Amino acid sequence: MDKSVIALILGILSLVACGPFSAVPGMIIAKGEMNAIQQGRSPAHNMNKAKWGWYLSIAGLVISVLFTCLWMLLGGLSMAGGGGYY
Repeated sequence: MDKSVIALILGILSLVACGPFSAVPGMIIAKGEMNAIQQGRSPAHNMNKAKWGWYLSIAGLVISVLFTCLWMLLGGLSMAGGGGYY
C-alpha cells in the first residue's frame, strides 16, 4: 500500500473517529510522501492522495482542538455556575 493511501486513510479517520491520534501521523506521512514525490523518489500520480491526506489531517486536528476547547469552556462554565449534582 502506498504511503499516500495510508495518509489519506489516517486523514479520514481523524475526521470520523480518532481525532489527533490519527491526524498527527497522517500529517507526518503525507508531508514525507509529498517531499518524496517532489524529489522523484515516489510516483507523481500519488501527489493528490498525499495532499488530500494532509488537508484532511489538518482539518481533523483543528476540529478536535476546537471541540476540546469548547468542552473545557462548557465544563468550566458549569462548575462556575454552581449547578452541581446533589
